[in-house]
Amino acid sequence: MPIALLLPALQLLHPMPGVITQGVREGHPAIDIACITGTPVRAAHDGEGSVRRSRTHGTTFELRGSDGLETSYSHLHTAMPAGFYKRGDQIGTCGNTGIWSSGPHLHFESNRPQLLGSLSTDEEPVPNGLVEPNAPVATGGSPNALTPRP
Repeated sequence: MPIALLLPALQLLHPMPGVITQGVREGHPAIDIACITGTPVRAAHDGEGSVRRSRTHGTTFELRGSDGLETSYSHLHTAMPAGFYKRGDQIGTCGNTGIWSSGPHLHFESNRPQLLGSLSTDEEPVPNGLVEPNAPVATGGSPNALTPRP
């Protein structure tokens, strides 16, 4: 069973262990999680999955739940084929694809970005579910994010 962080509201599964290098903010309705290329990425919820490729986001796995929740997992190294996936199923591996990737990381986006704020590393609750302005922010896949801090 993968290491998971559950979001109580919808029981979203944290898609991958790792350091959150960038949180939800205006113009960035996602969290970025630094990784080592090939780290398994898991479905955060049940839904119908499909794969899309773009110049900016590279290989992206999109997951649509029956309740209207949509999540996407971008910059993947590999992606599973289209089909139905349950929460916790592997849907791809973390990578560094697309011109907006500055290093290996997962860009985890949702049409309900307020849910992603709960994944903040801050201990205090975050107003409106968004990451605070002074929360750690780094380039998506910065290798320095994987270096332990004192």
